[in-house]
Amino acid sequence: MLIRQNITTEEYFKLPYASNSNIKEAYKMFTASENAEIDTTKSFAFGSAFDALTTEQSEFSTEKLTDKEVSLLMPMRRLLEANMIYSACFKNADKQAVFIDKEFEIDLDGMNVVIPAKCKFDLWSNMLNFGGDIKSTVAASQTAFEKAAKMFKYNMQAAWYMDITRSNRFIIIGISKTKYKTFDIQIKRGDDAYIRGKKDYLFYARYWWMVNR
Repeated sequence: MLIRQNITTEEYFKLPYASNSNIKEAYKMFTASENAEIDTTKSFAFGSAFDALTTEQSEFSTEKLTDKEVSLLMPMRRLLEANMIYSACFKNADKQAVFIDKEFEIDLDGMNVVIPAKCKFDLWSNMLNFGGDIKSTVAASQTAFEKAAKMFKYNMQAAWYMDITRSNRFIIIGISKTKYKTFDIQIKRGDDAYIRGKKDYLFYARYWWMVNR
């Protein structure tokens, strides 16, 4: 059963349920990648600060940012607010919306498995019944942003969130910190991006299930 909860970020992370992030962590417990992982520490700190500024100001901090990074935050926020997709779909949306399904069904090679699952939208429209995510990016073009989305598996996040909430659409809005531009990727249930994303999350969820069953 799908449950909507109003909880803090700290409370969300303490929930012992499968998420888009921790199913990948479970995979790492079983395997050692032959490829060097991309160090995302710096970009994560900036992304978290920008995310908080735009959707959860009680969590906002610039402690881990350089002066140059701090100077980018407000111009990028104004870019987001001027984005046509954001204005049309999410101007009055709920921020940091948490959904939980304690009996989330997944199919592992024909075996039906039930796991507790959670997701946390940057943006959620009750009226439109779908949500989205805001991404800061170094991409300078739509093509570059789409390439980054594939590398960071944004479509996996989209499929995970859509399936937990039984929604049919997910929008990713990219705000460039290198160019005065915004980008967007729209994923719909059944399209190629959704199908690839679901395939990915089922692959990783298998490991979460093995660790936590």
